[in-house]
Amino acid sequence: MSVVVWFRGKGDLFYMLKHQCSTGGKFLCLVALAVALSASGARAAESNAPLTKQQVKALIKTAKTPEDHMKLARFYWYEADRLKSEAKDHEEMEADYAENPSNHPVPKWPTLGQHCKALSADYRKAAAEAEQMASLHEEMAKAAKK
Repeated sequence: MSVVVWFRGKGDLFYMLKHQCSTGGKFLCLVALAVALSASGARAAESNAPLTKQQVKALIKTAKTPEDHMKLARFYWYEADRLKSEAKDHEEMEADYAENPSNHPVPKWPTLGQHCKALSADYRKAAAEAEQMASLHEEMAKAAKK
């Protein structure tokens, strides 16, 4: 079983890690894939994010000034962009799976392309919610100026 994992590297460059899994090691291969994806997402978010998660949590509890709310707005705009990028990546992977179906074993359900399509939709929904949060914090910043 071949597994292709896309990572976001420094400078928003993408590189591909291809890991060959034996037929008997599918479970371990899938576990390694899940760990690699979660670690790569955390590294990408931490390297370019305007705030750390700890800073965001603290600001959520204490934000009163326009500057505080604008920091949170920028964070949520950043998150929306990051999530849209993830959605786009999974849309591209879905297209790649559809273009080369004979190169990939087809499970009963979900197929690899369906998996990517579902993830893409989830990322787009999360991006829209992050944009709403950003807009709300921009409105709170305006209200705090008064």
